[in-house]
Order: sequence, then structure tokens, then C-alpha cells
Amino acid sequence: MAKVDLLVTVEGQRQVDEMAKSLQNKGLEVRKTYPRSGTIIGTGDSSLLESLKGVEGVEAVRQEKSYQLPPVDDKTPQ
Repeated sequence: MAKVDLLVTVEGQRQVDEMAKSLQNKGLEVRKTYPRSGTIIGTGDSSLLESLKGVEGVEAVRQEKSYQLPPVDDKTPQ
């Protein structure tokens, strides 16, 4: 399966660091945790998307989107 970037939102007042460990045990490669917002960012197989939704304490899981701005030059409006 292809690796994708995933954004996990933790329910309510759950401990983000504890949730990150649980998600790592399920196969998520945790890159960054944001305890104040209850968010965990990581990388894993695309098949993890649905299985992580079933972890107790997980509110939502979605694939993180990325974008690329065009190069800066005189012909391209910014």
C-alpha cells in the first residue's frame, strides 16, 4: 500500500501523547503532536485510514492534503 500523511483528531480531553503511542502500536509513524489542539500528524499505509478511526479516543482521521505554489516570476501573478 502507498504511504500517506494522516491527520488524527483526538476526542475531548484525552492525553495526546498517550494516544500517539496507541496509534504507533497500530502502525502510524507519528511525526508531530499538538497537545493544545488535540492533533496528531503522522505517516502510514493508506489502509490505516479506516482502522485508526476505530481506536478509542480518536474523533476523526483524514488524509492530509498538500499543495505547491507556482514559482515566483514576473509573468505569473501572485
